[in-house]
Amino acid sequence: MDKNELLLFKKATDAVGANRGFFYQYLKTLVLWIKNYRNNKDINIYCEVEDDIKEFSESIKRINYIQLKCYSSVLSFKSEDVQKSLYNFFILYLMNDGYEGTFAFETNTSISRNDKLLSSWSLEAGGLDLQPELMKKCVSKTREILLIELENAKNSKESSIQSRIKKLEKKISEETNSNKIEKYTQDVEKCEIELIDYSSKVEALKAEIMDDAQLEMFANRIQWEFKQISAGDSLKELELEALSVLRDILRADKDPNIYFCRLLTEVSKKATNDNNEGRMLNNALLSQILNETDNEINERVSETLMTKWEESLSAGLDGVHGHLEQGFDGVHGHMEKLEKKIDQLSTTNGLGSESDEYAFVELPHKEDEEIQDFLKSQQNDHQSKLELKIEKMENVEVDMKISFLEMGTEFRCRYLIYLEEIKLNSTKAYQAVKKLESKVQRMCTSQTLEISRKKDVDSSVVYLQLEEKLGTLLDEFNFEMMKNGIKVDSDIVTGQMFHMAAKCSLRWHKEAQVG
Repeated sequence: MDKNELLLFKKATDAVGANRGFFYQYLKTLVLWIKNYRNNKDINIYCEVEDDIKEFSESIKRINYIQLKCYSSVLSFKSEDVQKSLYNFFILYLMNDGYEGTFAFETNTSISRNDKLLSSWSLEAGGLDLQPELMKKCVSKTREILLIELENAKNSKESSIQSRIKKLEKKISEETNSNKIEKYTQDVEKCEIELIDYSSKVEALKAEIMDDAQLEMFANRIQWEFKQISAGDSLKELELEALSVLRDILRADKDPNIYFCRLLTEVSKKATNDNNEGRMLNNALLSQILNETDNEINERVSETLMTKWEESLSAGLDGVHGHLEQGFDGVHGHMEKLEKKIDQLSTTNGLGSESDEYAFVELPHKEDEEIQDFLKSQQNDHQSKLELKIEKMENVEVDMKISFLEMGTEFRCRYLIYLEEIKLNSTKAYQAVKKLESKVQRMCTSQTLEISRKKDVDSSVVYLQLEEKLGTLLDEFNFEMMKNGIKVDSDIVTGQMFHMAAKCSLRWHKEAQVG
C-alpha cells in the first residue's frame, strides 16, 4: 500500500483532546530533549506529529514513537487506548518500513492483575523472538485487536460515504435544474468509486495483518512501560528528573528552575504549532535557549502555562487524562477527593477519636457490564467456588440462594475492582483496606473452623452471626482508624467477606465428613 494511503486508517489516539495529560506529555518530551542534548545525541524530536512523541534520526535511519497516557486506573488489552495505540503503531510501522526503531506505550499506571499476557509481554519486550510460545500468543492477540480496530475504521468510513451518497440522492430527487442534477449524479459516482477504492485498501491492510512474519517483526518492536505510580506522583517525578538533567547541563550559577519553566513553555508552543516542522525540538534550539539572557528567558516564560502547572501539582490529576469531564462525579473524582481529604486530615494537629472529621472510604457503583467483564478476565475460577458454596447452603430456599449469589458477586467484584483503583490513587486508603481485609480473613477462617465442630448447621443463622461479628470488627477498626482520618464503609467488609468465600475456606455450610 502507498504510505499516504495508510494515513486513511490512522486514528486519533486520545478522544479527550485538550484535556488529556498534556503536562505528562510535555514533561516527558522535555526530559527526552535535554537528555539527548546532554548525551550529544543528534536526534530531532517532534511533538504531536503522527504520535505524541516522534524521535527521528535520518543518519542512522531510526524512528522511535512514544504514546503517553496518564491515568488513574489500571490498563489491560481490553482498554480502548491500548487497542487504539497498538493499531496506530501498526500503521506507523507500515509507513516507515525503511527505518528501524521502537513503538513505546508509556503510562504512569499499572497493568491489570488479570491481564497475564500483557504482563508477560511487557517483561519480555524486545526479546519475543527468543520466546516462541509467548511470541505466538502476542501475535494472536495483536492480530485480534488489529482486525477489530480495522473493522471499526471500515464501518465508520463506509458509513460516512454512504451518508454523503444519501444526501446527494436526496438533492437529486428534489432538484429540477438538469445541470445540478448531472453534477450531483457525478458526485454520487465519485462517492461510489471512493467506496470501492477504500474497500480494496482495507483488504490490502488486512493482508498485512494476516502475515505472521510481519506481525512477529512488529510485535518485537513494541515497548510497554507501566510505571505503577499515581498520576500526580508521575508529574512530580518527571519534574525532578528534568531538574536533575538541567543541573548537569547548566553552569553552577544558573537556576535550573528558571530554565525548567522556559523549556516547558517552549515544548508547549511546539506541540501546538500549526506546521509539522514547527513542532521540532533539537540540540541547536536548546543551545540557543541556553544562551538567552535572563531578561529574554523571563519574557519567554508563559505565566499562564506555569500557573496551570502549579495547579496540576496541587490538584494531583487536574489537567491529566483520567475522565476529567466527570469531575468529582465518577470513581476517579471520588478517589481524588478521598486522597486529598486523607492528606489534609493526616496533617491535622490533635485529631483524636472524638473528632468527626474523616475521609469516608466506600465502594463506588459499578455497572453490570463492568462486573461481567471483570468475571471474564478472572476466567470464573474464584466465581465457581463462590457459586458452589452458596449452592451448598443448608436450610436456604433456591430463590434466596439466587439472590444471595447475585449480591455476593456484585459486592466481591466491586471490591476487587476498587482495590486496584485505590492502590494507584490513595496509598493510605489502600493500606487501611488491606489491613482490614487481613482481620476479616482471620475472622472468616475462625468461623469456618467453628462450623466444622457443630453437629447441625443452619446456613442462614451462620451467615447472620458472621455478619454481626464483622459489623463489630468494623466498628472497632473504624474507632482506631478515625484517629488517622479514615472511616471504612460496611459495604467494603461485605465485599471482603464474599472475596474470602471465593478465594479461601470461608463457607456457610458444614462439609460432609468422609469415611
